[in-house]
Amino acid sequence: MLDGFMLLKAIGSADENDIKDCADFLEFTAETPARHSRHLGRVFLIAAVIAAFLAVTASAIGLSVYFKQQEKLRNDYHVEENQVANYKEYPVPETATDGLTILSCINDGEFYRVYAAISPISREEVGEYLEYLFSNNEAEPNKPLKNISISVNGEEWISPMPYGSDWNFPPEDFRGPERDSHGNILYDPNGEPIRRPKPEAIYRKYFNEAYDEESQAFSIDFMIYDGPITTEKPVALKACLCEAKYNEDGSIKSNEVVRELGSTVVEPARYKPLTLYFPEPLEVTNEDGDVHLIYDGMEISTTTIYLLMRSPEADYVYKYDPNMSGEELTEQAEYRERWQDLRWDIDTNITINFTDREPLYLNGAEASQYVDGVVRGVCLFEDITINVNNVESVSIGGQTIKVSDCRNSK
Repeated sequence: MLDGFMLLKAIGSADENDIKDCADFLEFTAETPARHSRHLGRVFLIAAVIAAFLAVTASAIGLSVYFKQQEKLRNDYHVEENQVANYKEYPVPETATDGLTILSCINDGEFYRVYAAISPISREEVGEYLEYLFSNNEAEPNKPLKNISISVNGEEWISPMPYGSDWNFPPEDFRGPERDSHGNILYDPNGEPIRRPKPEAIYRKYFNEAYDEESQAFSIDFMIYDGPITTEKPVALKACLCEAKYNEDGSIKSNEVVRELGSTVVEPARYKPLTLYFPEPLEVTNEDGDVHLIYDGMEISTTTIYLLMRSPEADYVYKYDPNMSGEELTEQAEYRERWQDLRWDIDTNITINFTDREPLYLNGAEASQYVDGVVRGVCLFEDITINVNNVESVSIGGQTIKVSDCRNSK
């Protein structure tokens, strides 16, 4: 077996004739000069070195896109700077193998962000998938479209997103205001007309950032919700190229597998939050006095915050009973709205204060789960991470609570 010392010695002692002989040897020339016989072993060794170097170089070209994406993830999430303990990076295969390659992942507790690459997949297939994701079949209604789907443990199917875009587009890349079926302009909560990027601008951006032409590798990311991932057990993933067929009304009729793109098993990263229980629960009530919320604390990780809350009315709010009458369903819906209004008032006015950076202002919980009497409202950080060791205090409900005053703070 060739070790590093032998390779260096072989290359270091090579002269011009040796290199020429290696060229003849590697090109399998029909005639071999007589001088080859004097140092055929030496020529063979140097030829092997050159062949090995070329093979490694070719492999590295194919894998460079994976290394680049891993580096981008490390930089985007400030992994070293913020000590992102729930981030895990997977070793890239030593040789450029086809299939689904997991690059990195982040364990958000009840959510799991996976970053991966699929290779080989053609530019045309990626383009059709981008059309499937972003065009709503506007150009050719009901045209069958190929798309990428990923199964989780052989059950749930997920449509991944291309990875790499910050979704920032210049003004000229946006089309006119969005309109409803009656032609009325649609507005966002701030009163501004809703404008979306042109499909061609989206395709161009993602081809530049998520697709590597040389290796035919397509970088993707997706999220796994709930399930066994929260127990830190391995998760089986399988990527398939499918073809979606549509009904006349534009809804998907079927999504049949065309070919399998690759499969793998993900070993999840560990979830290491900073759990804070307030010295005294924060209790709030609405003006009508029929909604009561009790905030016990929060669970903070480098990428996520869970608000830990109880409510005497939580059973009713999260109750699902198919036997409820129409009147009962209406009453429940109206109460849920009042319950959510009070939560919104509290959840959108929370500030995390640090010793080393500007405060982080939460925009409210994006989702909630009710488990064992506790409502867990999740606040995901889209583009940032924090260092949980530098959290100094939390401002909530008009009061500021120091970490040092909380129970189970470490």
